[in-house]
Amino acid sequence: MQRLSAPERTREELRALMNGELGTAAGRSDLVRLALRLIVEEALEGEVADALGRERYARGEGEKAGYRNGYRTGKVKTADRPSGSGSQPSAQPAPR
Repeated sequence: MQRLSAPERTREELRALMNGELGTAAGRSDLVRLALRLIVEEALEGEVADALGRERYARGEGEKAGYRNGYRTGKVKTADRPSGSGSQPSAQPAPR
């Protein structure tokens, strides 16, 4: 079984939603919520990759800049309401 990153899982949820019930108000609301979550997850993945100097499952050259420390759940607060619990990557600096 292949391990999926948080953005990949969110993309799958979006595809499933778009193939299903977008005609309802709840479906459109879920679409916006999932799209926002995907944007935040992609941005955080990019920041972690930039900070570490490598992508997921890639090995860095030379001295390590840090390491990935999994995901933690959390909520993104918006003016409207919390967007739900998404997974947010966390990176730790390399021990010295």
